[in-house]
Amino acid sequence: MPTLSGRFPSFQLGLLKPFLERQGFAAQPFSLFMYLGTHLGWQMNEVLAEVWPSLIGEWIWTRAAFGEHEEDPEYFEVFERNFRTISKLAGCSIADLRRIRDDAAPRFIDFCIDSVDWSRFGLVGFSLVFQQLLASIALARALKQKHPRLPILLASGYSDAAQKARAEFPILRKPYQIHELNEALSRLHRSGAARPATRDHH
Repeated sequence: MPTLSGRFPSFQLGLLKPFLERQGFAAQPFSLFMYLGTHLGWQMNEVLAEVWPSLIGEWIWTRAAFGEHEEDPEYFEVFERNFRTISKLAGCSIADLRRIRDDAAPRFIDFCIDSVDWSRFGLVGFSLVFQQLLASIALARALKQKHPRLPILLASGYSDAAQKARAEFPILRKPYQIHELNEALSRLHRSGAARPATRDHH
């Protein structure tokens, strides 16, 4: 999931797929962050993908993840210079950044839901890196809303922030050993939460 640069495809997902298949799980990786640039424009995507002090790459997903909430004026006061630099580099206004948070980001989550037949899968896993937590939570919640019986596993190195999602989704703490991933998948499989997935022949 975003927010990441479109210049760097995830080799981790490429390595994870053959491991899962050796364990008997049909797997299909999705690098959905690669599509965000087509929705926002690639210049905007690459600027937001940088790790800014304001963590704007997380901030733009707050509405999609948590719904309507009051604006925090202190956040903009503290990071005003940061936001102005981002706006200058992206060729936009601060109002445009708010529109991404309030409109474009939730619509991108809808795109992710609608562009894939998620009912084909027995389990959906998220492998989170920096600035992917809130976008992943937004998509995971949207998936659960549409497919309540679909099991979801989050793998994250965010020790504190990710723990807040533990009540909703099982968390696999990064860095993890291969046997820990295997055990997490096996637990879901034994519980009946994960069913064999339909292979994609396209």
